Amino acid sequence: MLLGSIAIVGQATQRIGFMIGFAPLGPLSLPVLLFTLIAHDLWSRRRIHPATLWGIAVLMVSLVLTPVVARSPIGSAVMERLYATGR
Repeated sequence: MLLGSIAIVGQATQRIGFMIGFAPLGPLSLPVLLFTLIAHDLWSRRRIHPATLWGIAVLMVSLVLTPVVARSPIGSAVMERLYATGR
């Protein structure tokens, strides 16, 4: 649940960063929050929980693959189809 919340907070911090004139706030928020989660695991469990490692790995892969898929012909076709059905 926490990793899901961290995954979506980046967009909000990006907007806040633009509003206050500090654009790096968005890109900096994700590593800071992930580091905080790892630090919490180390402090409370003395090791990083496997779910934390897997969740961070999945989050990083999704951050890399999302733009790749979105710019692919298949991603474009899916988005055009969704746009056409939403009218």
